[in-house]
Amino acid sequence: MRNFFILLLGVSLITAAQWRPENEDLRLVKKWKLTEFLDLSEDQAERFFPRVNELEKNLENLRHEKMILNQELNQMLEGDTIDDQRVNQIINNQSRLDKEAAELIRDHMQNIGDILTPVQKVKYTVFEERFKEMLQQKVRKEGGRHQRQRSENVQDRN
Repeated sequence: MRNFFILLLGVSLITAAQWRPENEDLRLVKKWKLTEFLDLSEDQAERFFPRVNELEKNLENLRHEKMILNQELNQMLEGDTIDDQRVNQIINNQSRLDKEAAELIRDHMQNIGDILTPVQKVKYTVFEERFKEMLQQKVRKEGGRHQRQRSENVQDRN
């Protein structure tokens, strides 16, 4: 458990200077720390990470589709007309995409048992959730800092 907190601290320090979801360095650090945390053998890592990469690619495609739908909703808000039927279609499509993402994750976790031991599967699940929480906290903290900076800049102009 102590190693996990060291892992979180290391990731937070590395990402503290500049965090972006698409940051390749973050992905590399995540994979490195995941390898350590799960204590993956070389053979396991060679089989595990291609599946993780495939999952991440599929999830990114779904996120992109959802972003396009959100952009359409934003355009409706900015315009004068909102088509109720189209809004319902978009909501249904968003729900479908969320369901597909959940199914991809569920299938990935269930099928990874041919590579990971049950203990490693539990650690993987815990790692993923804690990593997401840490990143969300980082985003909130960064957002607050940027908001304070904007506020200070506005005050300086006055």
